[in-house]
Amino acid sequence: HQPQWSLFVQHYNRISSGKQSLNIFPLACRQELVAQSARELDRLQGAQADQFWIRLCRSLSAELSALGCSEDRIRVEIIAFQDAVLSALTASYREVCAR
Repeated sequence: HQPQWSLFVQHYNRISSGKQSLNIFPLACRQELVAQSARELDRLQGAQADQFWIRLCRSLSAELSALGCSEDRIRVEIIAFQDAVLSALTASYREVCAR
C-alpha cells in the first residue's frame, strides 16, 4: 500500500527570457507526506522499513524527474525530505518518552 501523492506545481513564464520555469512545493514542507512517512517507518521494522523507504524515495525522485527537475535539485529535495521525516520520527519518540 503506497498512498498517491501529487506535487503542487506552478508553471510560469519568464517574460524577460521567454523560457519556461518550474517551481515545486518543497518535499520537506509537505507536512502530511512527512507525517505519513514517519508513521509508516515507525510501524515497519527491518527490511520492510528499508524497502518502504527505498520505494518512496525512488517514487518521489521519479515524480521530480518527470517534472523536469535536475538530478542535483532532486538530490537536494530528497535529502531535505529525509531530514524532515527523521525530525518527525524524533519528535514522536520524544512525545512517547515524555508520557
